[in-house]
Amino acid sequence: MKKKFLFVLNFALFFSIGFGTLTYAEYFGGKWHQRVVYYGVSYNVSSTYTTPIDNGLKAWNGLSNYISYKNFKDIGISQPVDVWVRSYTNELGLTAAEWAARGFYGFGVPSPDDTTGPYDWGNIYLIRANTDPLSSTNKKRVIMHEAGHVLGLAHTTKAFTSSVMDEGDIWGLDSPTTYDKNNIIGLY
Repeated sequence: MKKKFLFVLNFALFFSIGFGTLTYAEYFGGKWHQRVVYYGVSYNVSSTYTTPIDNGLKAWNGLSNYISYKNFKDIGISQPVDVWVRSYTNELGLTAAEWAARGFYGFGVPSPDDTTGPYDWGNIYLIRANTDPLSSTNKKRVIMHEAGHVLGLAHTTKAFTSSVMDEGDIWGLDSPTTYDKNNIIGLY
């Protein structure tokens, strides 16, 4: 009886460690239909965000051969923008001050519907009352997290998993983790 219990316990432990990142992938339910998602920065975002925006979005590049972000200005031709990075005003029901008081830093919203896709466009909204005081590195981390949402990743709820999609982990991570990479590969 004891051997059978230990076998089952070891199998369960092996399965959860060995295959956990694929088993517990957390997605919204949609994804982009194209390989390159072009982004632009709205006029209402301060120039102090330029480098954090570029670094935060491009941190996702190279994780999968099937999806990447590019600044539409980098390609030198007129390209429609798929994702806009904007200062939040009142697009999602509450005012920016109300979201700021609740501790929010931003939102990454793929559209037309984050639960089914395919995504045709999206927005990253910054709650500037909370993001303006951040260092450039922490602004990048917020943008990187929200960019993950725009790609179709949900918050991870898996305990003891290091992920930029875990709201509590983003402050210590400078790039998507192996867990995030596996989720992007699983999605794309």
